Amino acid sequence: MRALWRAGCLVVVATVALSGVVAQASPAASPATYRAKLNEMCRTNTVRLDATETTLARAKKARDPGAFAAALREYLGLGLRENAAIEHTTVPGPLRPAMEPVVYLLRRMDGHARGVLASMATGDGIAWEYHMGALANLSGFLDRGFDSAGLRDCGSNQS
Repeated sequence: MRALWRAGCLVVVATVALSGVVAQASPAASPATYRAKLNEMCRTNTVRLDATETTLARAKKARDPGAFAAALREYLGLGLRENAAIEHTTVPGPLRPAMEPVVYLLRRMDGHARGVLASMATGDGIAWEYHMGALANLSGFLDRGFDSAGLRDCGSNQS
């Protein structure tokens, strides 16, 4: 009985390992298709981000902290969703050298965006300033990275 159970476990392990190899071997989109897909998504998101930036500016001018906080939450949420979509899209082989540092920066920025949201929830102004400053510093590097990978609509066209 024990030998049969071990054999069954080996079959399951081999099947899982083989499916992982097959999933990794599946072809990624061509660089042109990848760029077209992500640029289109970023162009669409830019419209929403611009509208939210306008709301942020109005709230700042009106000195309305509630409206500013709501717009900032929306803005960061849009950014986090866009970043997640980019991070989870399989990068074609020829673009990996350009995109690996970009994805790394996106993940770092995601942490700071979540830090801003957490500091807003707790009222921690020092943490808020730290995370907002880090986001501002990283965004310039990110734009250059996207542009070098041919994703201008995710980079400098979105800034």
